[in-house]
Order: sequence, then structure tokens, then C-alpha cells
Amino acid sequence: MPRKKAENTEKQETKEKAEKPKVEENKVQEKKPENRPLYLIDYYIKDLTIDKIIETNLEDYRKQSYAVVFHKDQKAVLSGLRSVFPKVDDALSKMQIGEQKTLKLTPEDAYGKRNKDLLKIVPFAVFKQNNIRPIVGLTIETNGAYGTIRSVSGGRVMVDFNSPYADHDIEFYFKLVKKPEGKEKIEPIIKALMPSVQIKELKYDETKKSVDLSIDKGKYNPEQVKGLEQIIQGILKPYTSVEKVTIVLS
Repeated sequence: MPRKKAENTEKQETKEKAEKPKVEENKVQEKKPENRPLYLIDYYIKDLTIDKIIETNLEDYRKQSYAVVFHKDQKAVLSGLRSVFPKVDDALSKMQIGEQKTLKLTPEDAYGKRNKDLLKIVPFAVFKQNNIRPIVGLTIETNGAYGTIRSVSGGRVMVDFNSPYADHDIEFYFKLVKKPEGKEKIEPIIKALMPSVQIKELKYDETKKSVDLSIDKGKYNPEQVKGLEQIIQGILKPYTSVEKVTIVLS
């Protein structure tokens, strides 16, 4: 009898060990990541070092300071994507609709400190090959990076890939206008990350978690559509529940 009791005890322990991981596994599977937030803001960015508005979507500030960059629409801030300075993103996560703030940012919290390693010498021949006449002050783009020509000497051109606002103190004013949800998130995200995609019509099926986009056939050909669908699906994924994107050229 003692032997039979021991066997029963061993079977019970084995059963409990086998069942325990399954319970933990189910808990992990049930946990779904939350979609990142999207914010729409009115804003201006002021360079305190030169006392000038350098970017805004507000008409009054554009007129006052002849802003370097003016956007007619509210800025879409995609949280976690560094579409604004991290301290602005963090502040937005604690704000209510209609609330406004003004942050003073050091160079480290804004456009960074100047880095001498970002000063590059480019052979004059490279510019000639691309039909570009290098002149001091000209902004050029290469491999997605923007630089300013600082000097031209003989066969060498010095290009500065530091931000023109590096080492500058910055003032960032912003007002939280809206925090879109569901379908309202889709177009602002695509517009912010893929401005060349001009959406004519957007249909969203919440049940199927799918989006149908009608875009201009003049900019894309049928061979490009599949890749474009995958790209848009990828950029929407962290912020929406969309699982399928279908594009129709029209």
C-alpha cells in the first residue's frame, strides 16, 4: 500500500508540472501590445541662438519671423519614432486635448552638438559627375543625409553634415489639437512618412482589419504596387490594428 501511494503522489506531481507551463503560455499569448499613439499639434520651433522661428504651421508666426519652413497642416507626431524631439514626445503623452506647452531645449535635447566627424571632404569630380556646381552655402543630399558646402578649394569640397542648428538652444511651442484613433490615424501616418503617396480615396474595414487605398496611377506602375502595399502595412502596424493593405491605381 505505501508503494501504491508513492506512485500516485509521483503521478500527481508530474501532472502539475506538465500543466503549469501551459497556464503561463496562455497568459503570454493573451497579452496584446497596445498601438502607439498619434498626436496632431500646432507648433513652432524657434532658434534662440539666432532669435528666429525656423519651422511652424501657424500663419502668424510665419509672417512675424519669415520662418524657414512653413507647413499648412498640423504636424503629425508618431510617438516613439523620433518625429519630434524626445522631450516633446514625452510631454505629449501626459497632455490633454487643447493643452499647450513651451519647452526650452538644450543642444543635447534638440539638434545636437557639432561633430567634427560630420565634416567630409568630397572630390570635386563627384559633383561634376552629377552635374552639380559646388558653391559655398549650397545644401546637397546624399544617401538620405543633408549637408551644406562650407568651402571649395582646388579639387576638394568640404561638406558639413551637421544640422545647421547644431549647438543652438531651441524653444518648442506646441498645442495638442487632436489624438486620432482608428481610421482617423491612417491618412496622417501615411502622409507623414510617405508624402509622395497621394491618397484619392481610403476605405477602412474595422472587422477585417483591412484598408483599401486609391492612389494616382501616374506616379506608380502595377509592378510597384505589391511592394508599396507591404511598406504601408509596415508603417501602420505599430499605430493601428490594420493587417492588410490593398492599393488600387486610379
